[in-house]
Amino acid sequence: MAEDVIEKVLARKKIEEQSNVIKRQNDQLEAIIGNMSDGLFMLNSNNEYTFLNQGGKDFFYQPDTITKNGDSFKHTRYYDIQGEELSVEEIIWSRVLKGEKVRQCRIRVVRPDKTAYFSLSGSPIYNRDGNISHTIICSHDITESIKSQIVIETTQKELLKVEKEKNETLKKSIEMKDEFISLISHEFKTPLTVINLAIQAMELICKNELSDKAKGFLNKIRQNSNRQLKLVNNLLDVTRINAGHLKNNQKNMDIVLLTKSITESIAIYAEQKSIRLSFSSTLVKKIMGIDEEKYERILLNLLSNAVKFTPEGKSVTVKVFQKIVKGKCKVCIQVRDKGIGIPHDKKKLIFERFGQVDSSLTRPSEGIGIGLTLVKMLVEILGGEIILESKEGMGCTFTIILPTEKVKGTPIEQIKEINDNRLIQATTIEFSDIYLK
Repeated sequence: MAEDVIEKVLARKKIEEQSNVIKRQNDQLEAIIGNMSDGLFMLNSNNEYTFLNQGGKDFFYQPDTITKNGDSFKHTRYYDIQGEELSVEEIIWSRVLKGEKVRQCRIRVVRPDKTAYFSLSGSPIYNRDGNISHTIICSHDITESIKSQIVIETTQKELLKVEKEKNETLKKSIEMKDEFISLISHEFKTPLTVINLAIQAMELICKNELSDKAKGFLNKIRQNSNRQLKLVNNLLDVTRINAGHLKNNQKNMDIVLLTKSITESIAIYAEQKSIRLSFSSTLVKKIMGIDEEKYERILLNLLSNAVKFTPEGKSVTVKVFQKIVKGKCKVCIQVRDKGIGIPHDKKKLIFERFGQVDSSLTRPSEGIGIGLTLVKMLVEILGGEIILESKEGMGCTFTIILPTEKVKGTPIEQIKEINDNRLIQATTIEFSDIYLK
């Protein structure tokens, strides 16, 4: 009998100790939940709320008046992060009560006292029968984070707006500048044409009456008017390219023969400077689509620079060859001189508008630095690229790389003779800034 009493006392004591442990654990759990910065609240299958901590209460406006799901909708509006208003059925805890698990769903809460943003997570709780008895919701206030994000996005939009306005202003400014240059260039071109016609008339009508001195003056007038005409033509072409008005009018031509004809047309200028001019090609013939006039402008400009910057007794060579670039067959036209060369840090500068290697260049090799800008633009219109290799004091090598596709449905154009008037006139203008003895 005494043993039974002892066992009962020990059993009761054990139960009391276990109860105390459970109570302490519950107290600790309540303390942890109560001190959480995130809010916790529950909703049972009867749509009744239970607030597990102060944060859970703070999620709602006047929580003491809220007992059932839907009560808060009388004074509070809920929106998803895209701004769509949520109904009672669409709110997170209603969805969880239907068995859906939600993780970090962001919503905007508009209460009578404030507007706040929350990240909500929730899970359903099942009873022994497998039915949902409760849903537990965790709310995390992300208002400050969202506000900072909104400030950043607003600032970015403002910056983009300002940048867009700047770009539009710059674009209009460039357009106005190009229009102005085009207008001025046209105004210059008319009197220059008149001057050249007057010179031709004087030479034709007064040929036998002009002294050698007068003829010399006329030649100087012609040369300098041609120099101005070259500048005007370059400026007009640059503005046309910028405005998208200069098109690629390709014809099927023999690029080898065309290059040779253009090279031979400047032989007299090389000869007068005692420069050895040579042409070579690894191709006998190559028919391809090319805009003859643009190609002519490109090659004449490169040749005039080569002759201009190459001292007497040195050489200028033009070479045509073929090579594979990125798996495609390309034609390369190479112009090499033995002139003053270009320093490494100045290579990119020469393709920029008004860029010069050295502002102290002497008169025989002066210029404003627009020719190579135009050359690069024209090469790109032809679908190619231009590469410069140079060392100071050792000359320059310009390589033009062009596609070799033919123009479909177009016959092969015959190359004009070297004494073609248009080529002679183009050569005269292009070489007008080279002062010969």
